Amino acid sequence: LNATPDSFSDGGDALDPLNAARHAQKMVEEGVHIIEIGGESTRNGSESVADDEQLKRVLPVIRAVRHVLDSSDDGRKVYLSIDTRSSVVAREAILAGVHMINDVSGGRDDKEIIQVAREFSVPFFLMHSRTDSKKMMEEQYVVKNISEVVVELRQSLRMA
Repeated sequence: LNATPDSFSDGGDALDPLNAARHAQKMVEEGVHIIEIGGESTRNGSESVADDEQLKRVLPVIRAVRHVLDSSDDGRKVYLSIDTRSSVVAREAILAGVHMINDVSGGRDDKEIIQVAREFSVPFFLMHSRTDSKKMMEEQYVVKNISEVVVELRQSLRMA
C-alpha cells in the first residue's frame, strides 16, 4: 500500500486510511500473507520524503489496516511490512504494529535502521540500491555487471 500522492500503482488512493483499509481487506480476502506500507515513492526520479511527512502518511494507514486485520476472524496471520529507508519511520511503524522492515537502500542511507531491526527482533529485508531515486538514472549509477551488485549486497550484509 503506497501512502504517497505520486504512487505509480494506485494514484495515491492509499493515502486515505479508509481506502487503504478497504484495499487491505480485499488483499487478505485474495490470500496475501504480507502487506507492505510505504510513505516514500521509490520510482526513478522521485524526491526524498522527510521522516515527519512519511510518518504523517503511514501511521494512520498502519493503524487502519491493523484494525482490519485485528477484526478479521479467518484465523490466518497476515504480516505488515514498512517500506522505508529511515530508522525513525521504522521504529514508529513497529510501535504501531508493523512486523518487519523493507529497506530499499540495504541499510546504506540510515545505518541506524539495522539497529532498529535488531532492537525489536524483526525481519529486515535488505534490498539493493546505489543511491536515492532522484539520482537513480544518472550514468554512474547504472549497473554494468551483476558482480557489482553482489559486492554491494555483501557490504550491506556485513553491516547487518
